[in-house]
Amino acid sequence: MAAPWLALLVIAHGVSNMAGLGESILLVKRPDLNLWNSSVGAIAQLAATLWLVPKFGAAGAPLAMIAAQTLLGTLRVVELRRLFALSWPCGSLVRPAVTAAVAVGAAFGVRAVVSGPSGGLSAAVVLITVDLAGWWVLGFDDGDRATVSELKKRARIRWPF
Repeated sequence: MAAPWLALLVIAHGVSNMAGLGESILLVKRPDLNLWNSSVGAIAQLAATLWLVPKFGAAGAPLAMIAAQTLLGTLRVVELRRLFALSWPCGSLVRPAVTAAVAVGAAFGVRAVVSGPSGGLSAAVVLITVDLAGWWVLGFDDGDRATVSELKKRARIRWPF
């Protein structure tokens, strides 16, 4: 019964994490804007919660969080573009989005066929396996390769890719 609410919370945290880098940049470079954004976000979260929870019950809380985090992310993107001429590298999200979509689809397929705890575990294994296989097939872009190269130097681990 709690699975849909949990899924909404996962989506809300994903939205929050997407805008997290913008928050870090603003916190260091323009703490006044970060405080303003946090204040707007808190007010938006409160207003959305007071409006959505009575309408949708427990599902209203994660919906309010999604709304507030989307507003915060939008504010941060606009501010970063105007202040620092930064843009979001949308093209670099294609590979992760494709691999994630295929992996989630495969996991849902397994979950539809296998029920109970073993179905959940099987779906998780399929999700991870298909996602890793997708990365193996699609490969990394140049920015990802540079990051992995730096991690290799620091960790002194022999990586298979």
